[in-house]
Amino acid sequence: MFNIEQFLDMSNDDIMEKNNGKKFDIVLMNPPYDGSLHLRFLEKCIKIGENIISIQPSDPFVKINIKSKLADKLKSFIDDIEIFKAKDIEKMFNIWSSSDLGIIVAKQKGAKGYIAENSNFKDIINKIRKQKSIRSSINYHPKKNEEMDNKFVFLQGDYGYAKSWHYTLEQIIKGHPGAGIKFNTVEEANNFKDALLNCWPYKFMYYIDDNAAVIAHLPFMGDYTKQWTDERFYKYFDIDENKQKEIEEYIKTRE
Repeated sequence: MFNIEQFLDMSNDDIMEKNNGKKFDIVLMNPPYDGSLHLRFLEKCIKIGENIISIQPSDPFVKINIKSKLADKLKSFIDDIEIFKAKDIEKMFNIWSSSDLGIIVAKQKGAKGYIAENSNFKDIINKIRKQKSIRSSINYHPKKNEEMDNKFVFLQGDYGYAKSWHYTLEQIIKGHPGAGIKFNTVEEANNFKDALLNCWPYKFMYYIDDNAAVIAHLPFMGDYTKQWTDERFYKYFDIDENKQKEIEEYIKTRE
């Protein structure tokens, strides 16, 4: 009925002209996933349809560590989301997916609105994400068969650090040398690894990211000459006692 390449640029009136000038009762779609294109299609269809059912990436709606102004704008129109995990998508359709997919039900009027899980932690996540990440701190690429010393911390396994979200916190400091961080002393390297495996920001973000160590979301503190502790991290990120208790309870229920 419509040229998909022109659809987003068409006026709402021109589209509804195909329906005698009325809004469509139901819009069913599986929009293009390129960038935020699927969100733009959803935004457009909410304006021309009473009820929208769309199969598209659900991450911008359900994962609070993904920043999207457009997704935030559309959440009030969401009535329901049924989520299919990326690993299940791969099994069902034999395709690789970097995002969970959702069957999204949206309504122009009367929608329940969507509040992402763990929204109460949004400010804390923003504080952590503003810190320089481990991924952006990679500074050493060893040569093949190069002898390594204890000052080097692995940050990737067989598939490369860009896909380290597959790994647990323990796994991202093991595996085949490819890219990582080399510290000035063995003590600094050990302090980094100790913080990574034992301190709350890393456990917290691991669970927020659905049991995945996303090194683009994990903070790198720069100075590891002294040991980092939970207390030191709470002070650094200015977390009050009430939020500390919430964080500790959140981690406890998932360990």
